[in-house]
Parts: sequence; structure tokens; C-alpha cells
Amino acid sequence: MSTVLGIDAGGSKTLAALVDKTGALLALHAGPGFDPTRHDDPAQKLRELFSQFTPNERPEATTAGLPYYGEVARITTLENRVTAEVFGPSARACNDVEAAHIGAFSGGEGVLCLAGTGSMAWARGPSGASRAGGFGDLIGDEGSAYWIGRRALSLLSHEADGRRPNSSLGESLFASLGIAPTALLEWIYSQGNPRAAIATVARHVSEQAAAGEPEAMEIMSEAGVRLAEVARAAANAAGLPADAALACAGSVFADPIVRAEIGRNFGATPTACQLPPVGGAVFDAARRAGWTVDASWISDLRDNLNQRGHA
Repeated sequence: MSTVLGIDAGGSKTLAALVDKTGALLALHAGPGFDPTRHDDPAQKLRELFSQFTPNERPEATTAGLPYYGEVARITTLENRVTAEVFGPSARACNDVEAAHIGAFSGGEGVLCLAGTGSMAWARGPSGASRAGGFGDLIGDEGSAYWIGRRALSLLSHEADGRRPNSSLGESLFASLGIAPTALLEWIYSQGNPRAAIATVARHVSEQAAAGEPEAMEIMSEAGVRLAEVARAAANAAGLPADAALACAGSVFADPIVRAEIGRNFGATPTACQLPPVGGAVFDAARRAGWTVDASWISDLRDNLNQRGHA
């Protein structure tokens, strides 16, 4: 059977979809996230991750959207090598946000702002492809789940040692984490993947914002503003006009405050992505395999992914 494989690896989780020529979803696997900066042997970690998704018969083409690809030379080289080793010469590694952009616009022009564990914008326009943001949790990732979680945890640290009075946001977050203020430091430094753990706090902040908690609402609002800045920078570099199509993907955009703020500050209402990031990787692989990937095929793939909760 002729198949293609699309992989979307992020900081918190990885999805892999095996699809046939009709757009039917033959298999959808979920695995742990991949962060090549946090392993002593990232090549082996990537091999282990890929081994979970390797089908019995090699697909015609595989596209793997991977973090830090094209951003750090040694990581890019490593990801190219391992992808080819595991899936063969027809496989392609690319940045995970590029794969998401391909899915959002089915290979067309526009600007995608992605905000999950990290954040970045990717645009394609008359001047070619461009990106903005994505500088990682140490100096960037503004508006991301990690950024939101870190902002909230910083407030909690001030409450834990008395630098600011207890607040409704602090009380709710300590309860959500299931810890007392005195256990905050231990909670952070006992996490196997601190970046991913801190990013999970964003969901609790969003819930509090939805309940009307003022500080939580302020954090989510600022996240939307920061993401709009990143999206506009990418759009400008790609030569896109002020009314360029804007699509948003990632867990952070489930928050209505963030969506409203990015739309207001970017100047365009976010449109729905035609395919999710893993669908973008599948689309890229299918196109490289020479398959017919018309509107009907895209619709079928989207419906199949939606049935599995990933559209």
C-alpha cells in the first residue's frame, strides 16, 4: 500500500499520522515531546522517538516537523541525519512551525502564529518565507504557554516569600498544582522536563482568566499582544500586506482573550487552519510523493484527523 508519514514534534508532545492516497488515516500515534537542547544524546532520543512511529513498510515520503530545525546548525545536521537514517532518502526534516504553516495554508501564502510550549510566527509571501520569534525559553518565546506559566509562577514565588500579598490568582494556582507555597521550589526543580511542566501552568491561568480573575486576564491579554508583534514582524519580512491572512495554532489560542488580542493588534481576524500541524507534515510528504492533494483530499484528511480529535 502506498502511504506517507507526517510527524509533528513539539516541546510537550509528538504526533505522527500515517495516511494513504485517499487521505484516509491509517494510524495516528502520540508520543512524548522532543527538545534536542535538553538531552546528552539528542540523536539517540530522536531515534527512540521515531522508533515509536516507524511503520512496517517504509512510506513513499516522510516529513518530520522538528524543533530548532534551521535555527541551530548542529541540531539541524543531527535532525537531517537521523530522519534519513530512520525513514530513508525520501524523508525530509523541517522546522515544526514550517510544517504547521504548510498545513494552515495548504502550502499557500499567509502568516501563521504558533503558540504552544514555545512561540514563533512563520510567513510566506512575495518576498519568500520568513520567521520571527522562536528564540527559546531563555530569551524569547513571548506569549507562549511557557511564557504565561513562567509569568504566573513568578507571581507565586513572590507570594511564597511575602514579597507581595496573597492573591486570588495565587491561591487558585497553588490549589491547581496541588502544593503549598512552601513547596513551590521543590515542585519546579523536581520536574523531569521543567519547560514542559511550566507550560502546563498556562492552562490554569487561562481558566482563571475565563472566570474573570483580573491578573490572569492581564497575563493572557499581554500574551496576545506579544504574539501579534511576532506575527507582524514575520509578515513584514515576507512582503505581505497589512491585511494579510492570519492563522493561529497551538494550545495558547484556545484562550479567547489571546485570540481577541492578537486579532486586534495584528489587524486581522485569525482564520481557521486548513490542516493542523501534523496534517501539514502529511500534506508536504504527499505533495513530494507526487500525490494529488486537491481541496477534496485536504478536506478528507481534515475530517479524518478531526474524528480523532486533531484538527
